[in-house]
Amino acid sequence: MARVHVESWRSTYRGLLPEDFLDNLDIQRRLDYWHSVFEKKSPGEFAFVVEHSTQGVVGFVSGGPALEDLGPYGGQVYAIYLLASQQGQGIGRAMFESARGALVERSYAGFMLWVLEGNPTCGFYEHMGGQLIGRKEDQIGGQPVTELAYGWTSA
Repeated sequence: MARVHVESWRSTYRGLLPEDFLDNLDIQRRLDYWHSVFEKKSPGEFAFVVEHSTQGVVGFVSGGPALEDLGPYGGQVYAIYLLASQQGQGIGRAMFESARGALVERSYAGFMLWVLEGNPTCGFYEHMGGQLIGRKEDQIGGQPVTELAYGWTSA
């Protein structure tokens, strides 16, 4: 998961985040981060990985209760990453639908996710029925960024 996380950030956010920040992303730090996430896993949270027969883990999705109150969107997809080499094959759609199913099983009729403005996956989320429901300013790698919230009210 850590490798997919780092490689996905590098390929997806090139041109959106500082080059030196992306170049210095560290797989070991991401591994430590994911270990801590799984150690502290709260009720209602989930993670699914996509494993290729020869390449190992090529994607993952995680989610659970919404981390911010945005009205009827009680569930949240925290992260969804798929290696660029695996995109365009329906894997991302399957990952998204798995997350949607997991959120429905946990009784979240509505759910949301945050995405960096300019991320090419915004079109994917819109295609999957997501509605733009919010925006916030943040900083990543010392650079101001805008994050967009997409929401789905019927799972």
